[in-house]
Amino acid sequence: MSHRFLLLISLALILPASVIATGHTGSITGTLTDPTGAVVPNALVTVTNQETNAIRETRSNDDGDYTVALLPPGHYRVTAEKQGFRRSIYNDVILDVDQTARADFSLQVGVLNEELTVTDTPPLVQTDTSTMGQVVNGREVRELPLNERNFLSFGLLVPGSQLPVEGSQNSTQGGSLSVNGAREQSNNFLLEAWTTTTPTLTSTWPCLPSTPFRNSRCNRAITRRSSAAVAEPRST
Repeated sequence: MSHRFLLLISLALILPASVIATGHTGSITGTLTDPTGAVVPNALVTVTNQETNAIRETRSNDDGDYTVALLPPGHYRVTAEKQGFRRSIYNDVILDVDQTARADFSLQVGVLNEELTVTDTPPLVQTDTSTMGQVVNGREVRELPLNERNFLSFGLLVPGSQLPVEGSQNSTQGGSLSVNGAREQSNNFLLEAWTTTTPTLTSTWPCLPSTPFRNSRCNRAITRRSSAAVAEPRST
């Protein structure tokens, strides 16, 4: 009995960390190189939210890589600079919920007060994470008809998701989806990065049909045959 009790405590301590790893924020990452292709370490990278002017700063590591995490969804301007190179700027980097956007820089030799605006579009295919998912953006949330005013209905827009089979364990409980043929019990629901999944029915609670949302994202973990629905509520 004591060993079982210790196991339950260990799981309680581990699970919150895994839940926090997937949430309503995103990350911007990239690599800095010079004209020869060599990496540029210790360069200053500034990420600015173009809607709120909130600024985050970091520096590239010895491999020329940088990452700015825990960013709210929005449009960002990313600036890279180092003495001996012209300042390079990425404008309108779009970041969705639970997304990792990549903005790589090829710094050009010059003086720091010269600016170079990068016109290349950041790659649409995410190579920095194995998570597969789809974002239901704010326009779709506002304009698509929503049955029963339940935000979980947006999960049916994701390829591979469907209503549970009639007669299954959760088919009569509401808020249940089957993703990629997995059972409804394989789902995990997150609200503001915290799990809202009931331990018995594996459905979300409380169901907030009247809560307005900017956007939501449904992730599909193919290897574990599970899914996670992530939603970001809008304050009113």
